[in-house]
Amino acid sequence: MLAMLGIHGLGPIRMFHLTEHIAGPRAAVGILLIIILLAVVYRYYRRHR
Repeated sequence: MLAMLGIHGLGPIRMFHLTEHIAGPRAAVGILLIIILLAVVYRYYRRHR
């Protein structure tokens, strides 16, 4: 639960900049989309239980 709160806090911004620095902008955008998708799926799953 605390990990999820961390993801919704400064997690994505920090991860995005770190990934952009290491792997390049295209990979960073892909990872950002994956994070958003996971967050949406998690919320949908919690709502329908």
